[in-house]
Amino acid sequence: MRHYGIYVDENEPVTGVINASYPEWLDEEIFYNSIDLDLENHLIECPDCIDGSECEIIEYWDGSISTRLIGSWKKDETGQYEPDKSGEYAAVFRPDSNIVQVVWSRTIKESCNLCSPCYPGQVDLDSFGDFKGYDLPKDIWGVNYDEFHQRRR
Repeated sequence: MRHYGIYVDENEPVTGVINASYPEWLDEEIFYNSIDLDLENHLIECPDCIDGSECEIIEYWDGSISTRLIGSWKKDETGQYEPDKSGEYAAVFRPDSNIVQVVWSRTIKESCNLCSPCYPGQVDLDSFGDFKGYDLPKDIWGVNYDEFHQRRR
């Protein structure tokens, strides 16, 4: 099936999308166990940081509004991040929309609906339908796991 130009096979999991407010322990992952892409880019581009000098921006860095990679990621040969499939999951936190996109996971939600046009070829983890999506691990969902994973058909 085509979903806004992206082919989706109902038998294969795709990226799962969820509001970051729903999983109980997600904030902890985002702010304490994540890769801050804005900070990484700053460290690459800032001569004061590169040569070991003090960098005023780093001293006051507040990356709370930046895109974060959570879960298990590794760099490929070109220096780009890719999911580390030896881990449990890999997701992207997008603060501008307060959305998490689970791009790979050992945990799969078996019945989801496809997302709105904003996320073509991806599924809404807060829905029930005919498609599979990568999901966050149960321990990150905490007490909200049952609410978001019961079948509502």
